[in-house]
Amino acid sequence: MNSLILSFIAFWLGRAQPETSSTGISWQQAEDGLAFAEVAMPLKSSIGNSRINLIRIDPEKFIFRLLCATENGFQKKKIQEWCEPRNILAAVNAGMFHGYNAIESHQGLTNTGYTRNYKHLNNPALNSDKACICFNPKDSSMPAFQIADRSCQNFQALMNSYNTVIQGIRLFDCNQNVVWQKDKKKWSMCVMLTDRKGLVYFAHCRSPYTVNSFCNQLKMLLPELKRGIYLEGGPESSLYLNTASQKWGLMGSYETGFWEDDSNQDLWPLANVVGIVRPTR
Repeated sequence: MNSLILSFIAFWLGRAQPETSSTGISWQQAEDGLAFAEVAMPLKSSIGNSRINLIRIDPEKFIFRLLCATENGFQKKKIQEWCEPRNILAAVNAGMFHGYNAIESHQGLTNTGYTRNYKHLNNPALNSDKACICFNPKDSSMPAFQIADRSCQNFQALMNSYNTVIQGIRLFDCNQNVVWQKDKKKWSMCVMLTDRKGLVYFAHCRSPYTVNSFCNQLKMLLPELKRGIYLEGGPESSLYLNTASQKWGLMGSYETGFWEDDSNQDLWPLANVVGIVRPTR
């Protein structure tokens, strides 16, 4: 895997078996139900290598965890610092933060939308964003993981059906049309996706794109996409993988109006991350 300055740590511990998809993506199998790939974006960015890193997860084979600073010591941490002590295999930003701050100790640590992890409320304030990440279902009849859309699903019912809910900005509508408006602003970014089979994707691209262009390119690379939710942009966007064959952490850099170059080589501290662990036997 060619990660260059994208990676905080990147090394081979073994060779995974490749699997090539119908769209030409060469997936490396990290373990059963978990694969990763690095793919050229269809359109070249003006900065960087124009490649996207993907982690593909079968949600029936792993347990998803939300780790919040408001529930774990009130301190932001770099993504590997969140993950390594907890044996987390893969992780990504849980979303943008610095939202609801009515509680003094939560200053700068809350997600921008409603966020609950079992009985812990990171942010009780529901905003107008239409997407939500739902996992840890209360009833085994519910999908283990889904990205839901309030415009075509019953959000209140979903909130009542899942122990973990994270609200955010959707990338596509219920018919898989890109909803993010065209804009000249661009940045590195990470997003979360699901496809029609129910597989989950953590995606990270260091090279900056407008969000509209990025979403349209995702549809080219992954035509089976069903839902998508924006997580973070610029230097804070992070992606982590730690398996028997791979260990790396990726960070973003460029962000219009904030960090307008490709110089960042550090993972930034994050308030909230979503990760996966193996189920206990």
